Amino acid sequence: MRRLLCMLVALGAAAAAVEAYEANWETLDRRPNPQWFDDDKFGIFIHWSVFSVPAVAWVYPDKRYGYGGHSCWYGLYVDRIRLLAPEQQAKVEAFHRQTYGEVPFKALAPLFKAEAFDARQWAAIFKRSGARYAFLTSNFHDGFCLWPSPYAPGWNSMDLGPKRDVMGEFSSAMREAGLRAGFYYSLGEFNHPLYLAARKTGGDLGPFVRDHMQPQLREAVVRYRPSFIYFDGEWEFPLDTFAMQGFLAWLYGESPCANDVVVNDRFGKGSRGVHGGVFSSEAGVLESGTDHKWCEDRPISRGNWSYNRLERLEDYLSERDMVHLLVETVAQGGNLHLDVSPCADGTIPMLQQERLAQMGDWLKVNGEAIYGTRRWVVTHEGPMVESRNPRLDKDWKWIETGERPLVHYTRKDDAVYAICLAWPGEKLRLARVGLGPNARVEMLGYPEPLTWRSVGEGLEIDLPRLAPVQLPCRNAWALKLSGARCEGDRR
Repeated sequence: MRRLLCMLVALGAAAAAVEAYEANWETLDRRPNPQWFDDDKFGIFIHWSVFSVPAVAWVYPDKRYGYGGHSCWYGLYVDRIRLLAPEQQAKVEAFHRQTYGEVPFKALAPLFKAEAFDARQWAAIFKRSGARYAFLTSNFHDGFCLWPSPYAPGWNSMDLGPKRDVMGEFSSAMREAGLRAGFYYSLGEFNHPLYLAARKTGGDLGPFVRDHMQPQLREAVVRYRPSFIYFDGEWEFPLDTFAMQGFLAWLYGESPCANDVVVNDRFGKGSRGVHGGVFSSEAGVLESGTDHKWCEDRPISRGNWSYNRLERLEDYLSERDMVHLLVETVAQGGNLHLDVSPCADGTIPMLQQERLAQMGDWLKVNGEAIYGTRRWVVTHEGPMVESRNPRLDKDWKWIETGERPLVHYTRKDDAVYAICLAWPGEKLRLARVGLGPNARVEMLGYPEPLTWRSVGEGLEIDLPRLAPVQLPCRNAWALKLSGARCEGDRR
């Protein structure tokens, strides 16, 4: 009897763990994100597929986003499914003819060999960076699948190119390394016959969704059990035409990853910043603000989501600016997704590897001020300091700012972390935060507590006199304020 009772309790707990969700936005929008996502803060986004073979795009930072093309959209340009401005379209087509001849984009798939792809090596690089999860383009807008999907015969990584289950190798390697694994999935497959038919006047998206997209998407979920799914390619058709309410109800309630999975906010035109667990900010656009849980998706090299042989050194974020971006994002309650763009052979460019290692060096010292933290009532203060931030504005045009506030705040338990983007000198004055009589101030990576004093409603902290080689890290120094208080703080 005791054994039966224990079994019933266990079954009840398991049933309670997965809530039933109805296929309507009111119910779906109440589903909380699993805690791991808000704790982990930093993930790796990877754009890699057949488009990594030509690996070219002429990017014009002074023009609207994508004016000069994206390297990952190469196939849609050369097949004339998506057209650039006439001058830029002609440039892409001329390159294609001179390099590959009069052939369609699909003819390049056998050249996507991935002969040097080692998923365990990728996982080691990402682990070293301090990332806690990674997600790969399972299929992009051209529909090429990085797994042997029966819904893409002759257009997947088992039938062509690598002749391997890339997604399977990737997912297994990430989890073996202690990282969560997920995938990007484009709802719009812009070159699929059923999708092209739906785009015509009077066309119907139903056959594409019912016979291709939905069964393929569910197959990928069952096969790989993603912790994170990043949807995209939704903007051409109205909300609900992709049947995503039914999918999410299944994903959250019945799928094999129901308790762990997190999704973003791209389900159909009009869904961004309205529905979904995480609102996506693409390259700094911040379409939906920062009040809801959000993520910043940013390529290491400006304007190049996938590998682009034409990128320049000045297109890359520096070590300093990359760390500053992470700090600013987390202080505002977001997660940073740093985009990596491997070459067609599966190797990650060395400069990108170096940036990831530099991020990992910083997080080894300062991870306490990032992982598991939450947004505080004050996100930043202080004078502006040098910090380069190339990004998109709300009109999707490239802008570049050269300054950020000196101090950014995060919080965890009874501590507030004041992260200084520049070395503040001998003293740091904080006007927006005070300390109680038994408070303690420490610098992460430095062995001794720091002296401090109350000054009005704020405080003044004495910084140690250190030679450059004695500094705990090269960029952005985190002070732990135990017992901090701020007017309006309701922790």
